[in-house]
Amino acid sequence: MSRSVAAAAGTVVSIGVFAWLANPLLATYFGTEALLATYATFAVAAGILTFVLLRRLDHRLASASSSASTEDPTGAAVTVELDHEDVEAELDQLRDE
Repeated sequence: MSRSVAAAAGTVVSIGVFAWLANPLLATYFGTEALLATYATFAVAAGILTFVLLRRLDHRLASASSSASTEDPTGAAVTVELDHEDVEAELDQLRDE
């Protein structure tokens, strides 16, 4: 689990537990308006968690679909294999130009 997912999940859980435990106290001292702010914070944290998880999912799906195969105009799959030496030679050639 990456740090961003762990941080987002931890934030959602901590705000949720706080809202659940402090709900009666917040309502007594500050009224129902304080609960609205707490629930809004929880909603924002849940949205951040959803964003992070969907971004990771999109990244995994994109990396799985963009493996080293491409498609030529005729529709046949062409596999491109690049060795480390080929890439280094190409970079050296571009640097020389």
